[in-house]
Amino acid sequence: MFTATIAVACGGALGAVARFGTVTLTQYLLSTRFPVGTLLVNCCGSYLIGFIMSLLMERFTGGAEQWRMLLVVGFLGAYTTFSSFAWETWVLYASGQWFSALINILINNLGTLLMVLLGIQSARLLGS
Repeated sequence: MFTATIAVACGGALGAVARFGTVTLTQYLLSTRFPVGTLLVNCCGSYLIGFIMSLLMERFTGGAEQWRMLLVVGFLGAYTTFSSFAWETWVLYASGQWFSALINILINNLGTLLMVLLGIQSARLLGS
């Protein structure tokens, strides 16, 4: 139990820093008010969860639980930002940008589902 807690804590710290860096850099580079940084984090995180979970479940079963704690529960748990997505969507809607709010919902949901599928397929290609 203690080892799992340490793995989640370490992964979470790294994921939070990676999220902050990704969102901040993306928003700075693109100079936009649209939450592109959060979209990027959600899509990348969705790809990574598909990729990592496929590898852990299908190829690397030995020690998979420790890696799942570190990478999925810890890192990706802190890295992906659906709570931020929900808030930013509400802010768009509340400021009268209902179309941008709708687009944000559609792109985040369809994009992340597509990226999970892409991650799974990428992991499976490694085994081919």
